[in-house]
Amino acid sequence: MKKTLTVICAALMFSTPLASFAQPGPPDRHDGGPSHQGNPPQGQPQHQGRHDNGRGPAYRDPNFRPQQGMPIPHKQWQRGHAVDPHYRGDRYWVTDWKARHLYAPPRDHRWLYVNGDYVLVAIASGVIVNILTGY
Repeated sequence: MKKTLTVICAALMFSTPLASFAQPGPPDRHDGGPSHQGNPPQGQPQHQGRHDNGRGPAYRDPNFRPQQGMPIPHKQWQRGHAVDPHYRGDRYWVTDWKARHLYAPPRDHRWLYVNGDYVLVAIASGVIVNILTGY
């Protein structure tokens, strides 16, 4: 009994100081996201470090206009349809798909980047396999 009581007391004595090593809670957010208090710190801009107005990576400027003669993003790309041969040239090929956070194109396929859209195309036929708009 005395031995058990000694072990329990020793365990409590050693575990109590461990609470002081616990990490503090998360700090208030300063990136424009919701903070715990609802307001940014005094003198700090509300969306510090953010240049997309908090809309995330898929945000596209409302004043965006496609270049003359280019396909209109989100509207003229359709899976199963062929890409105009003009866009199948080297100028639109994406060779650094890893750096652009795209998945590896399957064999005999290639990523194209046209007017803000990534289009996965079969090389031989030009048929659209996948479309990533506003990526």
